[in-house]
Amino acid sequence: MTASVKEIPVYGPNGKETQRIKVSGKLVEGNPLRPLLTQVVLMYQANRRQGTHATKTRGEVSGGGRKPWRQKGTGRARVGSIRSPLWRHGGTTFGPHPRDYRKEIPQAFRSQALWLGLQAKVRDNEIVVVKPISLGKPKTGELASFLRVLPVKGKTLLVVEKMSLPLQRSARNIPRLVVRARKDINALEMLRHRSLVIEQTAFENLMKEAES
Repeated sequence: MTASVKEIPVYGPNGKETQRIKVSGKLVEGNPLRPLLTQVVLMYQANRRQGTHATKTRGEVSGGGRKPWRQKGTGRARVGSIRSPLWRHGGTTFGPHPRDYRKEIPQAFRSQALWLGLQAKVRDNEIVVVKPISLGKPKTGELASFLRVLPVKGKTLLVVEKMSLPLQRSARNIPRLVVRARKDINALEMLRHRSLVIEQTAFENLMKEAES
Protein backbone atom coordinates (compact mmCIF):
# COMPACT_ATOMS: atom_id res chain seq x y z
CA MET A 1 0.00 0.00 0.00
CA THR A 2 1.33 3.42 -0.93
CA ALA A 3 1.85 6.12 1.65
CA SER A 4 -0.88 8.25 0.06
CA VAL A 5 -3.64 5.75 0.88
CA LYS A 6 -4.86 4.80 4.32
CA GLU A 7 -7.44 2.27 5.40
CA ILE A 8 -9.86 3.05 8.21
CA PRO A 9 -11.80 0.17 9.81
CA VAL A 10 -15.59 0.32 10.08
CA TYR A 11 -17.16 -1.17 13.23
CA GLY A 12 -20.57 -2.77 13.46
CA PRO A 13 -23.13 -2.65 16.32
CA ASN A 14 -21.27 -5.42 18.17
CA GLY A 15 -18.00 -3.48 18.10
CA LYS A 16 -16.35 -5.79 15.58
CA GLU A 17 -14.68 -4.66 12.38
CA THR A 18 -16.87 -5.28 9.32
CA GLN A 19 -14.96 -3.58 6.52
CA ARG A 20 -12.30 -0.98 5.72
CA ILE A 21 -12.56 2.37 3.96
CA LYS A 22 -9.73 3.71 1.83
CA VAL A 23 -9.18 7.46 2.20
CA SER A 24 -7.55 9.68 -0.40
CA GLY A 25 -4.02 10.98 -0.33
CA LYS A 26 -5.24 14.57 0.15
CA LEU A 27 -6.75 13.57 3.49
CA VAL A 28 -3.57 11.77 4.54
CA GLU A 29 -0.79 13.94 3.10
CA GLY A 30 -2.33 17.36 2.45
CA ASN A 31 -0.87 20.63 3.71
CA PRO A 32 -2.18 21.21 7.27
CA LEU A 33 -2.56 25.02 6.80
CA ARG A 34 -2.36 25.62 10.53
CA PRO A 35 -2.69 29.45 10.31
CA LEU A 36 -6.11 29.08 8.68
CA LEU A 37 -7.21 26.47 11.20
CA THR A 38 -6.04 28.69 14.05
CA GLN A 39 -7.99 31.70 12.79
CA VAL A 40 -11.20 29.68 12.37
CA VAL A 41 -10.91 28.15 15.85
CA LEU A 42 -10.33 31.61 17.35
CA MET A 43 -13.45 32.83 15.52
CA TYR A 44 -15.63 30.09 17.04
CA GLN A 45 -14.21 30.76 20.50
CA ALA A 46 -14.73 34.52 20.19
CA ASN A 47 -18.30 34.11 18.94
CA ARG A 48 -19.15 32.09 22.05
CA ARG A 49 -18.20 34.95 24.36
CA GLN A 50 -21.12 36.90 25.79
CA GLY A 51 -19.18 40.12 26.23
CA THR A 52 -21.31 41.18 29.22
CA HIS A 53 -18.39 41.82 31.58
CA ALA A 54 -18.44 45.30 33.12
CA THR A 55 -16.61 47.38 35.72
CA LYS A 56 -17.37 50.87 37.02
CA THR A 57 -15.15 53.86 36.54
CA ARG A 58 -14.77 56.51 39.26
CA GLY A 59 -17.63 58.43 37.67
CA GLU A 60 -19.99 55.42 37.90
CA VAL A 61 -19.32 54.32 41.50
CA SER A 62 -21.91 55.65 43.93
CA GLY A 63 -20.78 58.18 46.54
CA GLY A 64 -17.67 60.30 46.61
CA GLY A 65 -19.33 63.58 45.77
CA ARG A 66 -17.83 65.45 48.72
CA LYS A 67 -14.13 66.24 48.99
CA PRO A 68 -12.89 64.18 52.00
CA TRP A 69 -10.68 66.94 53.40
CA ARG A 70 -9.49 70.37 52.43
CA GLN A 71 -6.86 70.78 49.80
CA LYS A 72 -4.05 72.26 51.95
CA GLY A 73 -2.91 72.39 55.52
CA THR A 74 -3.59 68.81 56.65
CA GLY A 75 -0.18 67.33 55.83
CA ARG A 76 -1.86 64.61 53.78
CA ALA A 77 -1.95 64.09 50.05
CA ARG A 78 -4.62 66.01 48.21
CA VAL A 79 -7.73 63.97 47.42
CA GLY A 80 -10.76 65.00 45.41
CA SER A 81 -12.98 61.94 45.93
CA ILE A 82 -13.07 58.77 48.01
CA ARG A 83 -14.07 56.91 44.83
CA SER A 84 -10.65 57.41 43.25
CA PRO A 85 -9.17 54.17 41.81
CA LEU A 86 -6.47 54.48 44.50
CA TRP A 87 -9.05 54.00 47.24
CA ARG A 88 -10.83 50.90 48.47
CA HIS A 89 -14.33 50.66 46.93
CA GLY A 90 -13.18 53.15 44.31
CA GLY A 91 -13.57 52.93 40.56
CA THR A 92 -11.59 50.65 38.26
CA THR A 93 -8.98 51.99 35.88
CA PHE A 94 -9.03 50.54 32.36
CA GLY A 95 -11.46 47.80 33.40
CA PRO A 96 -13.48 45.70 30.96
CA HIS A 97 -16.74 47.02 29.54
CA PRO A 98 -19.48 45.33 27.49
CA ARG A 99 -18.37 44.68 23.93
CA ASP A 100 -19.00 42.41 20.97
CA TYR A 101 -16.25 39.85 20.34
CA ARG A 102 -17.74 38.40 17.18
CA LYS A 103 -15.48 37.68 14.22
CA GLU A 104 -16.51 36.93 10.66
CA ILE A 105 -14.70 34.47 8.41
CA PRO A 106 -15.91 33.37 4.94
CA GLN A 107 -17.87 30.11 4.78
CA ALA A 108 -15.27 28.63 2.41
CA PHE A 109 -12.58 29.04 5.07
CA ARG A 110 -14.79 27.46 7.72
CA SER A 111 -15.47 24.47 5.47
CA GLN A 112 -11.77 24.10 4.77
CA ALA A 113 -10.99 24.27 8.50
CA LEU A 114 -13.50 21.46 9.12
CA TRP A 115 -11.70 19.41 6.51
CA LEU A 116 -8.35 20.14 8.18
CA GLY A 117 -9.77 19.03 11.54
CA LEU A 118 -10.89 15.76 9.97
CA GLN A 119 -7.45 15.44 8.40
CA ALA A 120 -5.83 15.78 11.83
CA LYS A 121 -8.06 13.06 13.29
CA VAL A 122 -7.20 10.66 10.47
CA ARG A 123 -3.47 11.32 10.77
CA ASP A 124 -3.47 10.85 14.56
CA ASN A 125 -5.64 7.70 14.39
CA GLU A 126 -8.29 9.38 16.56
CA ILE A 127 -11.22 8.61 14.27
CA VAL A 128 -13.56 5.61 14.54
CA VAL A 129 -16.06 4.92 11.76
CA VAL A 130 -19.18 2.96 12.70
CA LYS A 131 -22.25 1.63 10.96
CA PRO A 132 -25.39 3.82 11.30
CA ILE A 133 -26.66 3.82 14.89
CA SER A 134 -30.33 2.95 15.22
CA LEU A 135 -32.19 3.24 18.53
CA GLY A 136 -35.94 2.68 18.67
CA LYS A 137 -36.19 4.32 22.07
CA PRO A 138 -33.77 6.00 24.53
CA LYS A 139 -31.34 3.41 25.89
CA THR A 140 -28.38 4.99 27.66
CA GLY A 141 -26.94 1.66 28.76
CA GLU A 142 -26.98 0.25 25.23
CA LEU A 143 -25.20 3.29 23.78
CA ALA A 144 -22.64 3.32 26.62
CA SER A 145 -21.92 -0.40 26.12
CA PHE A 146 -21.40 0.19 22.41
CA LEU A 147 -18.92 3.00 23.03
CA ARG A 148 -16.98 0.90 25.54
CA VAL A 149 -16.12 -1.75 22.95
CA LEU A 150 -14.83 0.86 20.50
CA PRO A 151 -11.16 2.00 20.53
CA VAL A 152 -11.93 5.48 21.89
CA LYS A 153 -10.32 7.43 24.73
CA GLY A 154 -11.18 10.61 26.63
CA LYS A 155 -13.75 13.14 25.44
CA THR A 156 -15.65 11.77 22.48
CA LEU A 157 -17.57 13.48 19.69
CA LEU A 158 -20.21 11.27 18.09
CA VAL A 159 -21.23 12.50 14.64
CA VAL A 160 -24.33 11.08 12.96
CA GLU A 161 -25.79 11.79 9.55
CA LYS A 162 -29.20 12.63 11.00
CA MET A 163 -30.00 13.30 14.66
CA SER A 164 -32.77 11.28 16.28
CA LEU A 165 -34.56 12.00 19.53
CA PRO A 166 -33.85 8.55 21.05
CA LEU A 167 -30.12 8.93 20.35
CA GLN A 168 -30.06 12.46 21.72
CA ARG A 169 -31.76 11.35 24.95
CA SER A 170 -29.58 8.25 25.27
CA ALA A 171 -26.40 10.34 25.20
CA ARG A 172 -27.46 12.96 27.76
CA ASN A 173 -26.24 11.05 30.81
CA ILE A 174 -23.02 9.65 29.34
CA PRO A 175 -20.06 11.72 30.61
CA ARG A 176 -17.55 13.19 28.17
CA LEU A 177 -19.76 12.42 25.17
CA VAL A 178 -21.22 14.98 22.76
CA VAL A 179 -23.54 13.99 19.91
CA ARG A 180 -23.90 16.20 16.83
CA ALA A 181 -25.45 15.89 13.39
CA ARG A 182 -23.02 16.16 10.49
CA LYS A 183 -24.40 19.52 9.38
CA ASP A 184 -23.89 21.00 12.86
CA ILE A 185 -20.23 20.16 13.50
CA ASN A 186 -17.33 22.59 13.13
CA ALA A 187 -13.55 22.56 13.40
CA LEU A 188 -13.54 23.69 17.04
CA GLU A 189 -15.75 20.85 18.26
CA MET A 190 -13.79 18.32 16.25
CA LEU A 191 -10.44 19.39 17.71
CA ARG A 192 -11.51 19.85 21.34
CA HIS A 193 -12.53 16.17 21.56
CA ARG A 194 -9.84 13.55 21.70
CA SER A 195 -11.82 10.85 19.87
CA LEU A 196 -14.13 11.20 16.88
CA VAL A 197 -16.77 8.52 16.34
CA ILE A 198 -18.59 9.07 13.06
CA GLU A 199 -21.21 7.12 11.17
CA GLN A 200 -20.05 5.71 7.85
CA THR A 201 -22.66 7.67 5.91
CA ALA A 202 -21.65 10.95 7.57
CA PHE A 203 -17.96 10.24 6.94
CA GLU A 204 -18.53 9.49 3.26
CA ASN A 205 -20.61 12.65 2.83
CA LEU A 206 -17.87 14.74 4.45
CA MET A 207 -15.42 13.22 1.98
CA LYS A 208 -17.69 14.12 -0.95
CA GLU A 209 -18.08 17.70 0.28
CA ALA A 210 -14.33 18.08 0.59
CA GLU A 211 -13.69 16.78 -2.91
CA SER A 212 -16.35 18.99 -4.52
